[in-house]
Amino acid sequence: MHSALLLTITQYDPELAFARSKDAVILFEYLQTQHPRKYDASLSTALTNHSNSLCGLGEYSQALQTIKQSVHIQRDLLFHHSRPRVTSSLCCALHNLAQCLLDAGDSYSTQLALGTITEAIELIEVLTRDNPAFLHVLGTCLLTYSHCHVRHGDHAEGVRAAERAIRIRRTCTMANSAQRDALLAEAYSHLSSCYSIPANGDTTKALSAIQGAVSLQRGLLREDRSSTKILDALAYYLYRSAMLLARIGGTDEAIRAIEESVAHREQLALGDPSAYNADLSQSLHDLGVLLHNNRQHAGAKSAMQKALRIRGKLAMMDGQRYGRSLRNSEEALTVIQSACLRL
Repeated sequence: MHSALLLTITQYDPELAFARSKDAVILFEYLQTQHPRKYDASLSTALTNHSNSLCGLGEYSQALQTIKQSVHIQRDLLFHHSRPRVTSSLCCALHNLAQCLLDAGDSYSTQLALGTITEAIELIEVLTRDNPAFLHVLGTCLLTYSHCHVRHGDHAEGVRAAERAIRIRRTCTMANSAQRDALLAEAYSHLSSCYSIPANGDTTKALSAIQGAVSLQRGLLREDRSSTKILDALAYYLYRSAMLLARIGGTDEAIRAIEESVAHREQLALGDPSAYNADLSQSLHDLGVLLHNNRQHAGAKSAMQKALRIRGKLAMMDGQRYGRSLRNSEEALTVIQSACLRL
């Protein structure tokens, strides 16, 4: 799921988020008919949250139409009330519109997303000249701008935008330092992706960036060990770190990183299997591959068998989505078992 400027319950329960956000839209649409213009801002926010909840359910077409309504309202508000907060709200809506366009996946939608997020950046940069409080919005918009350029194949511009977002997030003054560090870790992760994507990418720089994200996320976890969101992000950054370490030949370090990722994802899956089992199976599968390549065949067999059991259950629930990953683990286990027999 893409990052949103407006935090909603979508991150935790998509079905509940959808129901509540839909109720909010219905409420403010009714109030708007009774008191024209008075509830425009509230309706726009409700529409943005509803769009986010639709994305959480994979309903991208409906999400796109919903966020377009929000942008239309915000443009009208800015026309009648040219104030910084109104401009900022329009930027947030434009950001979410750009994200929805990126979710469409085709080149035309990506081009539209680039134009949309460029408009948001131009608007928010004017605000930041007089009020640094809006810098965090600029940082978020820059990451989406970077994503658009990477999708178009312009990785150099994607890297420049991501690096600027990191510089901004480092200097942002936020009441919640944990939120700032989480946003900075996200930016490092995106920069790592920018360096990783091209065929001739810079793996060393990609690794350095993702390890920066790991370091920040470890600090957040020390402050709040009960947060599943923090633990999930750390597990993801560790997994990415392991893949990059393996690419440059740091097999032992890669194994340690992915073993920690597995441990965190196992903990998460105990609490919510439906939310975390797919990621856990991926970490277990790749742990098996790394151990096999390092001639640790017994450990590789154990990890791959665990991955296979989880993927078998997932494929029973959704064969179209998980069938291929199940076959990959079956084939990998066959290779590992053959290696065990040769010992």
